[in-house]
Amino acid sequence: MTTAIVADDHSLFRQGVCQTLTGAGIDVIGQADNGAGVVALAQDLRPDVVVMDLHMPGGGGVAATRALAADTNILVLTVSDEDEDLFAALEAGALGYLLKDAKPAALVRAVESIAEGNSVLSPQISRRVFGAVRRPNKGLQKLSDRERDVLDLIARGLSNGAIARRLKISEHTVKTYNERLYEKLGVSSRSEAAVYGASLSRRHEKGRS
Repeated sequence: MTTAIVADDHSLFRQGVCQTLTGAGIDVIGQADNGAGVVALAQDLRPDVVVMDLHMPGGGGVAATRALAADTNILVLTVSDEDEDLFAALEAGALGYLLKDAKPAALVRAVESIAEGNSVLSPQISRRVFGAVRRPNKGLQKLSDRERDVLDLIARGLSNGAIARRLKISEHTVKTYNERLYEKLGVSSRSEAAVYGASLSRRHEKGRS
């Protein structure tokens, strides 16, 4: 069973999210109403997913995401569709960004997908991320074969741990490849790199057809 912690400083909304997830068979093992609280709770309980509001007291959701993202799958659930908040959350390590007007079924699907290490974005947010990296990237031509392998797996939504197991390398080595990819591609987040990886895969498939 997927386990989750829900962090939001609005108690009525938080309770509604918890009820939605619990009703879908997701085990909500904790709740928090501030950034520092969710960090401590997640480090103690080790949930599969943290559903994270951005604007909370105690450091806020971006700082909490940055503190947890290395070991925890983060789904941001927020009212904000501002670029500043979006890219700050993605750069901090969030795997998903969902707006609070999402339907309950979409929230459940997002949590289950994030639990598996996949990336999830609201449709309007996805268009913005794609638009930010739509320009051709010459850095793709500079990638080594192994860096292309890592990029392809990032595009498929695999976590660092899953990539390490698939390629039979250490997770530390995967993180090193990530740093090289970001530098060569000129990107600052996993989601941006994933978009380029997806475009590279599509071109490869067209070349084979």
